[in-house]
Amino acid sequence: MEIPIFPQAVVSELYNNVESNLDRYTATFDGSSLHSRCKSLNGTKVPENLSDLMSYRDIKKKEGQLDALNSIVLFKGLEGLTPYQARDERIWSAISHIFLTKYSLDRHKIAKGQVEEIRKRFFARGAGPRSIERYNAAGRLWWSGYFVDRCREDNDFEELVHLFCTDTDFRSACIERPEMGRIPQVSLAVLLCKKRFLAENPTTIFFKGRENAPYRQWFKQMNMAGGSKLYAAMTSTELFDLFWGYLDRINSRL
Repeated sequence: MEIPIFPQAVVSELYNNVESNLDRYTATFDGSSLHSRCKSLNGTKVPENLSDLMSYRDIKKKEGQLDALNSIVLFKGLEGLTPYQARDERIWSAISHIFLTKYSLDRHKIAKGQVEEIRKRFFARGAGPRSIERYNAAGRLWWSGYFVDRCREDNDFEELVHLFCTDTDFRSACIERPEMGRIPQVSLAVLLCKKRFLAENPTTIFFKGRENAPYRQWFKQMNMAGGSKLYAAMTSTELFDLFWGYLDRINSRL
């Protein structure tokens, strides 16, 4: 099956009528009934059983671990989708409604009647161009996979996705920094530093938390140094050595 895309009129209609169509946002809703209102993206593929391929809430796994598993499924499953197309809200609204209603409700703990949460996760509006990467239930997973695939060089894709996604605030902080995504070797160096640090400090909380988390100080140091160093002209190995020095010094002061 080709990847569906809603016409803009359908997206607007669904968005404006969430409150009067709350019966559509239940785990038992069959989203295939909306497929007749879609167009298709030529040269693309999506598994018809995409919902069944997703990993759902599991007491043995944290949300970030499930995000990593589902990012891999979605990035690999949406064959032929380009980054340009993946900026289009109409695609993610279609995928969220047709394939991932059950997943979206489960992952984001959306209770019946939570209109604004439904709008945030099933559409991509209200937070500017980052809405797809940060909030849409499907888009955020695909873009996590793309972030890793673009920078991974000869490293294992799935391992890096887990490094990127498992600590959810760390992932969000990376997505919030456009300069990190623009320069692939910077992205890779950050992930490889995290990999080494976790291997040497398996019980660390360095990469956990929000505003006051230690890794935030590390990111600030990298940003400051970026004003005097041309990161785009450096290799991932050179950047790894540089960033590891910053990380090691910050950790030694904790």
